[in-house]
Amino acid sequence: MHSAVRTLAFIALCGPASAVAQTASPTRPGTEQVVNKIYTYVEQMPEFPGGQPALFRTLGQTIVYPAEALQQGLEGKVFVSFVVAVSGQVQDVKVSKSVHPLLDAEALRAVQALPAFVPGKQNGRPVAVAYTLPIAFRVPAEAAPAATAPVAPLLTGPRPAAKEGRSPHLQGGQEALAEYLKTVAYPADAQQAQASGLIVVDVTVGADGKVSKVGTDNGIGLQNGQATRLMPTLRFAAISLLNDAPAWVPGQLKGKNVSSNIQIPLQFDAASGTVSIVPGLRLFPDEGPAVPGGPEALLRTMSQRLQYPMEALRNQRQGKVVLFLQVSEAGRLEQPLVVGPVSPELDAEALRVATLLPPVFPALEQGKPVRSYYLLPVVFEIRE
Repeated sequence: MHSAVRTLAFIALCGPASAVAQTASPTRPGTEQVVNKIYTYVEQMPEFPGGQPALFRTLGQTIVYPAEALQQGLEGKVFVSFVVAVSGQVQDVKVSKSVHPLLDAEALRAVQALPAFVPGKQNGRPVAVAYTLPIAFRVPAEAAPAATAPVAPLLTGPRPAAKEGRSPHLQGGQEALAEYLKTVAYPADAQQAQASGLIVVDVTVGADGKVSKVGTDNGIGLQNGQATRLMPTLRFAAISLLNDAPAWVPGQLKGKNVSSNIQIPLQFDAASGTVSIVPGLRLFPDEGPAVPGGPEALLRTMSQRLQYPMEALRNQRQGKVVLFLQVSEAGRLEQPLVVGPVSPELDAEALRVATLLPPVFPALEQGKPVRSYYLLPVVFEIRE
């Protein structure tokens, strides 16, 4: 997936319910057809496809808070003036009220990238109309980054049909795994170093119910709630304990046992010296989370909202960032964590866009929605 990334930031689009039009000037009857005339007010003003909410939403998804502006704490409202041409295209974009060159330039870029409007009309004919937009930049509060994301509406409509099968699971289900984990000793050197973490273990179970492969490429160290480097000892411990776990029930497809795999997130907590299941998550639901249009649709949505960080481009950094997301009972994708990091700037952008993703259909147990999880790969690739 080709991605282009934005800096983690909050851009608030403020102002009146409709965009600000320049002060109207009276026109004489019959002057509407003057070539190249630009109106300030007409009988039918230009309209963005989908209306003002769609306009603000588009700008909110396009604008990048300049990293230097964030570092300096620069905020303010930039007024951008432009002309909606007879064709509906945005032309002659300029800053009519400046805040700072960094913010001004980004506001200009975002407005210049807008798609065509429905042009304004006077006496039934399309005409060029002057238009002004206020764009407010506000530095997000570090204590509440989740507030930067719009609240997505819940999914409605039919759920995609479940596949005729089921993933492998431990005999006795999640409760049996929880009891087994209580018997696991915390790695001594990791506990001495107060090393904690979340590790996603990939387990392959054969058609005979025997574990054929256990490994992990994804995990994150945790220190006081902050991401840190994952201690290798914890990764090895996670692989070992699931390799030695009690008997498994093989996966099924169309009523037949098949070799298949499942990804199990395990939480290592040095403070308590315990290994456990992430609280609240169901590991073996009857039906996993379902994405409308399939996983490809979710990746496509994400790629449309990503922008490549300039620093990553300059340093030719690319790769696959893997996100671990909790899927709420309502289907919202929450609490994203980078469990497969690439670089700080690419990781940050993947996290930012994850907060903007639409909801999915939640996992189901006995027909009822339950909290589960989803691994999302985000590929950043520089193409020549």
